[in-house]
Parts: sequence; C-alpha cells; structure tokens
Amino acid sequence: MRGARFIGRLRELDVLRKRLRRVHSSGTGSALALRGRRQVGKSRLVQEFCDQAGTPYLFFTAIKGMSPVESVATFCTELQESSLPPDSGNVVRVSNGSWPDAFRVLASTLPSTPSIIVMDEMPWLAEQDDLFDGALQTAWDRLLSMKPVLLLLLGSDLHMMERLTAYDRPFYGRADTMVLGPLNPAETADAVGSSTGWRRRSRCSPWISRCPPSRENRPCTGSPTTTCECIWASSVPPPIIPAGVVQTWHSAWFNDDGPAFAAPRWNPSYATR
Repeated sequence: MRGARFIGRLRELDVLRKRLRRVHSSGTGSALALRGRRQVGKSRLVQEFCDQAGTPYLFFTAIKGMSPVESVATFCTELQESSLPPDSGNVVRVSNGSWPDAFRVLASTLPSTPSIIVMDEMPWLAEQDDLFDGALQTAWDRLLSMKPVLLLLLGSDLHMMERLTAYDRPFYGRADTMVLGPLNPAETADAVGSSTGWRRRSRCSPWISRCPPSRENRPCTGSPTTTCECIWASSVPPPIIPAGVVQTWHSAWFNDDGPAFAAPRWNPSYATR
C-alpha cells in the first residue's frame, strides 16, 4: 500500500494537518472520528498523513472475529513496535483482555511532544467487547485528552460510527466527525491513468483510449456547444475493455469561457472489445 503513489485527498490531508497543528499549539488532545464506506481509502489517507507528519504514531487495525484478549494483546504488540515508546522494552503486555489496562499502558508510553493514535476498524472492537466504548471514554477523559495527542477513530460501519458520538453514547461530545467520500472525477482519472499507464492525449478527457480522427491529439477550445466525443475507459486497457465500461463525453471539458462539465452518455458505436 505504501509503495503505491498517493493520489488526491488534498483537502482531507489539510484537515488532518490543521488538527495536528491544533494539538501542537494547545498541548492537549483532539479526537476525530473518520467514517466512510469500505474501500473508499480511509486507512490509506491516514497512513499517508502519518507518513507526512513526521510525528510519532501508533496505527492499530482491529480484526473482525478476534476475542478481546486477542485484540488487546495485538494492540500491545503494535504499540511496542510503533514509534511512540522511547523504549519498546518498557511496554507492558496486557494479557487479560482489559481495554482499561491497555489504555493505561498507552498513556504511559506517550511522549511529551505531539503524537498520533490511529484505531482502524473501531466498530469491530465495540462489537467484540460491550465495555469498549466506556473504556475509551474514561481513558480519553482521564489519561489521553490532557496530552498532546491526535486520536483518529476509523470505521466502515457507518451506523456504528454515527452511534459512537451519539447523545446517548459514552464518547458523545468528545470527537468531531469527518465523512470520507469517493475520489472526485479528476482524482479518479489520475488514479486510472496511473494504474494503466495510459498517457494524456487530449484536454477534453484526462485519460482516453481513443479519440475520433477529427479530434485526435487536439485540445478542445471551441464554443460551449462544440461536441467532442472522447472515450474514457474506467480501468481496463484495450483490447479487453467491456462495452459496459466505455463511456463517451459529449461537450468539451474546456471551452472559451473556461472549464465546462457535461454528464457522460452511452455511445455503443465507440465500444471496443
């Protein structure tokens, strides 16, 4: 994951950087709950943020189906191997499955300088242990929030992540919420081009497999009514592009007045197999 080129998410990265700067300036903790559908890029975004921040961090990912004893033991192992503790040999291993004990160990290893704690797939922890939410709230109030730490809680179960900060839940009022959506069209085009190796051939579509001869390698600079049909394939390079993923863009993305956008329409005549 880390070897792949990171694309887009500039606004989201800026939000996270501002949160970390707030921790720097205040010297106290800040919590953020990040939710979004599965595979939208939450973990990749936060990993990129941690890598760029140059700040000690712990990135713990829960595993569905684990018992509390296994999850707490894994958490302690990840903590010991992270960049948080100045001496990993001093990290106490908790073997009784107690999250309150695990959070006390975490608090004891936090440096005096700002740090980041990431708990990914957090709803699975709450699913494994009914006391987890309360243990997290108590640890935050008494141990973590007074330290310069940015706590990031990630989850794909939208309902459970919404419930995390609901009025009747222990963590209510302690974390702000951030919803991560899919990449925007420009970022998606960049990602598709990066994965397929296609080159930019026209200004009317960032990544295309074929242009009509009249528009081959020519920029779209006509009037807003000019029609420029270019084919954009979602992710599979020719010659194995299914007809269903080939779309035609009617109207240029650029015209005399600047950028213009038109919704895609199907054009079976340009479909290739």
